[in-house]
Amino acid sequence: MPPAPPRTIVHVITSLGGGGSENFLFQILSGSPPGFSHEVYYLGHDGVNGERIRRLGIPVRRAGGLYGLYRRLSAQPPAMLHTCLYWAHQLGRVVGRLAKVPLIVSSHQSIDVWQAPWHGWIDRWTLP
Repeated sequence: MPPAPPRTIVHVITSLGGGGSENFLFQILSGSPPGFSHEVYYLGHDGVNGERIRRLGIPVRRAGGLYGLYRRLSAQPPAMLHTCLYWAHQLGRVVGRLAKVPLIVSSHQSIDVWQAPWHGWIDRWTLP
């Protein structure tokens, strides 16, 4: 029997600096079991964790805005879309639904005290 095709997981993150969520993503990727294929897209800036992830052999690319991310996700929908950090959650959830990604997981690692009330409203609107 031929091996099963890899289950692709696309990760969208706001940036790839040295913060907690960026390190969390690196830890997930470095401990991924065989049989999974990963791609990472960032919205803002690349950084130290982008380089660490590339050394794992995982492609890391700039998302290219709403349309660029939509084109990637709709061309070959991944098995799962994983989002990290606030703006990646909002963009990823909406674009992932439009691209018919079957499973969307948003990782929240902190309480964002910087948020105004409207940030919470947007989060609740995109979460279901």
